Amino acid sequence: MKDIRGIIFDVDDTLYSHKLNRVPELTKYTIKKLKENGYILGVCTSRFPREFSSLPEHIFDDFDMIIAGTGSIYIRNGKVLHIEKIDESDAKTYIDYLDQQENLYYLWTPVEGNPHFSSEPSERIKKHHLDWDGECPTVQKWNGETLCTIVYYDANEKQTQEIIDLVGENSLETWGNNGHMNPKNIDKAYGIKYFSKYYGLDLNEILCFGDGQNDISMLKTAGMGVAVGNGNDELKKYADFVCDPIENAGIYTFCADHNLIDPIDSTIFFFDIDGTTFRNDIQASPESTISTIHMLRKKGKKCCICTSRSSDEMIHLPEDYLNMFDAIIRLAGGHITIDGNDFYQEINHDEVCQAVKYLDKNHIPYRFVTIDEKSYLYNSTEFVRGLFRYQYGMVPPEKKYENEKVIHLQYYPFEESQNDDLNKIFTNSLITHLKISHEVTQGNIDKGNAILKVAEYYGHDRENTVAFGDGENDITMLKKAQIGIAMGNACQQCLNIADYVTDRIEDDGLYNACRHFKWIES
Repeated sequence: MKDIRGIIFDVDDTLYSHKLNRVPELTKYTIKKLKENGYILGVCTSRFPREFSSLPEHIFDDFDMIIAGTGSIYIRNGKVLHIEKIDESDAKTYIDYLDQQENLYYLWTPVEGNPHFSSEPSERIKKHHLDWDGECPTVQKWNGETLCTIVYYDANEKQTQEIIDLVGENSLETWGNNGHMNPKNIDKAYGIKYFSKYYGLDLNEILCFGDGQNDISMLKTAGMGVAVGNGNDELKKYADFVCDPIENAGIYTFCADHNLIDPIDSTIFFFDIDGTTFRNDIQASPESTISTIHMLRKKGKKCCICTSRSSDEMIHLPEDYLNMFDAIIRLAGGHITIDGNDFYQEINHDEVCQAVKYLDKNHIPYRFVTIDEKSYLYNSTEFVRGLFRYQYGMVPPEKKYENEKVIHLQYYPFEESQNDDLNKIFTNSLITHLKISHEVTQGNIDKGNAILKVAEYYGHDRENTVAFGDGENDITMLKKAQIGIAMGNACQQCLNIADYVTDRIEDDGLYNACRHFKWIES
């Protein structure tokens, strides 16, 4: 790979994911590591500074330069270094043309930075600005002010071609039937050149990441260009590399694979059971899953179960399956077994007693697990018993609660109002709300905190952790791990927060993810 000293990112759908409405966590990690490794970092965006307000706070903290307005504005340490201006005669020509057109709205932005519509825009355009930057610009006719850009909306095919002929392709950025009219020959390529000159870099020493058509000039100008997998197909033709989508660890994986950063030292792995490492429909683990875990352990990785099952609910799991793991987290952290030692976390006793009274009064089904690891159902229905048969191959005995100490409680309310009532009871306990049921653990215990406790026991930091899951109660685990991986069959919440989404369990998801991150050889 070429010697790279400067790295520049487009913002929208390259750095910031509109699908997730956030910067992916592994992207944040990558930016910090690139900065620590001494790379000069920049962003190059079509946004103008006033449009930064809709982005997360501190998104640009680790960047040395912000190139805004498609190469028109240069910002460093919060101060404007330079602004490119539209030539006065060009500005008049552009606006004279726009004023003559029917149903063609435009926004003019002076170098001072506060844009104005020339006439009252449509409700759709107003909504776009409210969503994009939190407010809609005022209406004001242009009066000869010095401009840095003009944005037009809703041009028809004829108008679009006329604008291209008028402005020139190098000074025009289009998306759909809208466009930015910029100073002559100012585009993202110009921005890269300014960046390289300012920091004394050769263009060949600059790497750029982008996703859109307006990033083509940037990727062509830099020494190396990377198109993100979620990006524009036309852009990919000009890229030296195409990485995975940004929502699926694309930026991190590229930088790690090309030695721009060290890969995360993943040494301890946590796996949910149902739907992640074990198929309930066939009551078995895929062969690829078993071989993957054995390969991880052969490489010296710690492998641990993290499940909401109790010991009773694991009795039908194959012994060979259970013997693969170094530690077992049961009951979402209510019971942890490490090196033959058992640790229990009791739920607040008074709250359990209050809740059971409410559950019994309203005939709500529930399952409770006592501190001696016995599971019981009460008020159960055929539907609830059927869930246990399908998932665990067993049904806990029916038994009334008799003031025992409890380490896990799961209940199945009939109405949302009942759930609200129980929320008021468990003020010192933690409720994890699931699709069908709700589980209660000690106040600071969930799958996320449990995996960190086990990692600490083995002398590993959070940065060493990887978690695989598919269900709603795996969300905290995927968030707390340095790398959280959702199975392709996962619930939507898991898919939304995961650092990486692999294939479904029946399609070798575990194996494919470990191979992707090079934790095992293919």
